[in-house]
Amino acid sequence: MKKLSILLITFQLLSCGLSVRDIPLENINEHRKFINENKDDRESLEKAYFEVYEENSEALKSPYIYYYLTLIYEGYDPLIKLVDINPLESGLELFPNDPFLNNLKTNKIDIDVDANWNGLQSKMNGYETIVKNHPRFFLAHYNLYNNYKDYFNSFEPVEEDQKIIKEENNVKALLSELRGYETADNNTSKYYNFNEIFSDKSTEEIISGYNNMLDEIKRADERHLDINEAYKIARKRAKIINQEVYDYFETTIDGMAMYLFFTYNRYPGESCVISFSSFSQEPVSADCGRITRKCREWNAIPGSPKVPCL
Repeated sequence: MKKLSILLITFQLLSCGLSVRDIPLENINEHRKFINENKDDRESLEKAYFEVYEENSEALKSPYIYYYLTLIYEGYDPLIKLVDINPLESGLELFPNDPFLNNLKTNKIDIDVDANWNGLQSKMNGYETIVKNHPRFFLAHYNLYNNYKDYFNSFEPVEEDQKIIKEENNVKALLSELRGYETADNNTSKYYNFNEIFSDKSTEEIISGYNNMLDEIKRADERHLDINEAYKIARKRAKIINQEVYDYFETTIDGMAMYLFFTYNRYPGESCVISFSSFSQEPVSADCGRITRKCREWNAIPGSPKVPCL
């Protein structure tokens, strides 16, 4: 309170051509519109909103003013260095579960694509916490979807099918959470009427996006090889070089199913060890050589069915 009072005295010295006196403090949409339309004159915006609680001490007893000031400062430092005050931190101290303030806080978490999306989980958790506390808060659903979409789309089809398939439960959970949006409790905050604030918002685009992800997961799963399919491919490849499949088995390497095949041609005595991953119809490797040497190498592979070395 003392810091804010100092701000008020300082701002009395400033001139301002903007006023928000005619907009009810709780009218989130109108204030957001007003701030967006006047972002080029942030100095006047600052003064206009400080004048709100200069004239109405009750403004400090609700989260609105802290949210509006944070929007003004978003991505910027205050134009005039008055005192050490952070409206977002100050607002969250007083209103720790406020959805608009927490949404802005979560927006600020950085995601490093080059570091395997470091920070994504923290960001997802932030939006999910808001949704849990305020299931009718559309912005958290929207931001949750957009951040997850960027993460999901970072996987390369075919090359990273295994990662795509592993996301199925996550996508279904997000979709299930969103399907409850329309019937969720609107009375989770005494400050906001979410039905009114987000009356022009629809979840159709988000639901469609999650369904598109499930379709991509299905396509990745259809590209997934089982050992019988891998055997057919290995037989065809062996036939091209006048060999045949003698034996094969399935193993796991680094958490991925791998199919290994021992092929041979008794005359002129050559053999190959061919390996496939469960996520590619192309061999991971094909190592060929004299049958006696390849036979010993095959038998040395843990779990391989042993073959007689000729």
